[in-house]
Amino acid sequence: MKVYDIFSKIYPARNRYAMKFFLAALPGMLVPLIALLLFILNCGQVKPVILVIGIAGTLLSVGLIMFAWSLFKKLTAPVVLARETIAKYNADHALPTLPVDYEDEIGALLATIQEFLDNIDTQLTEKSDMIDLLSHDLRSPVARIMGLSNLIKLDENPENVEYAEYIYNDCKNLLTLLENILLMFREDTTAFEAQNVNLKGLINESVNFFTLAAGDKQLTLTADIDEDLVINVQAGLFTQAIRNILGNAIKFSKEGKSIFITAQKKGQEVSITIRDEGVGMKHEDLLKIFERFTKAGKKGTHGEASFGLGLYLSKKIIEKQGGKITAESEGVNKGAKFVITLYQLITKKSGNKMKNLKDGAKK
Repeated sequence: MKVYDIFSKIYPARNRYAMKFFLAALPGMLVPLIALLLFILNCGQVKPVILVIGIAGTLLSVGLIMFAWSLFKKLTAPVVLARETIAKYNADHALPTLPVDYEDEIGALLATIQEFLDNIDTQLTEKSDMIDLLSHDLRSPVARIMGLSNLIKLDENPENVEYAEYIYNDCKNLLTLLENILLMFREDTTAFEAQNVNLKGLINESVNFFTLAAGDKQLTLTADIDEDLVINVQAGLFTQAIRNILGNAIKFSKEGKSIFITAQKKGQEVSITIRDEGVGMKHEDLLKIFERFTKAGKKGTHGEASFGLGLYLSKKIIEKQGGKITAESEGVNKGAKFVITLYQLITKKSGNKMKNLKDGAKK
């Protein structure tokens, strides 16, 4: 790599692979021309024949140099093909067929790229099949639960009707989430089509979602959000990210504690903070909690299971929408704080959809 590094610092060859070969071969191509010029200079008196030979030799040398440059450019065609193939696959996932029969180093490189893309395409296909399988297997039981909850609503006991309504709404939200997650994994752009959303309405819906879970632990959930604060996100997925974080705060809080949700707007960004008074965590765990199937996960204060996936998905969802999430804790039993930062904040309200969300926040 040292020789390659040296040639990469020479201006004409900095971004042209063929130029590096050309500069390496140029001294050898110039030797005959230099020898011819020295011969002419040593002849003392230049005869017409020698002059013609000199001019012809010079033109021939220049022609050979130009031909060599053209040849070097053509020899780098496989490298250009490899680059364009990878770019095209990233753009439209069209699996290419590269020439892999060559036996030199470039042939080995093309064969490696082809094998790599084949493996990636196979994995993506298997992933898609698994998503379709999960979609089918999850939709059916959820739909059945929704049907049964509708039957329970016919009961004359008001309490049963209320619980049935909770079940129905949760199942409906689950189906919506399922669709959004499937779109996210398929990288369908419609899954992340942003819209103007009233943050207070979105947060209040999430707080209401956890009414029963928070009540079981006598937790107080306090949301202090400006009712006119509007963010530009994909509402369904962003709501799930908030619920994952809020659910974690409830899971790791002991009876009688409080959870605080606040938001601040500064310039063209907004920060959403979810702070709890729960079990907290060590500094080393802060570095792992956003990892997929993290080993930093632990059971909740009532023995609730932790799969180590919720915060990972929340981070992915928030980053897909142009934001970031960070976690802080002063230590064990000192609570935790999660801060979501969103950029390109939109403050213009968006018609009836915004009105409906604000109306929902007031109920």
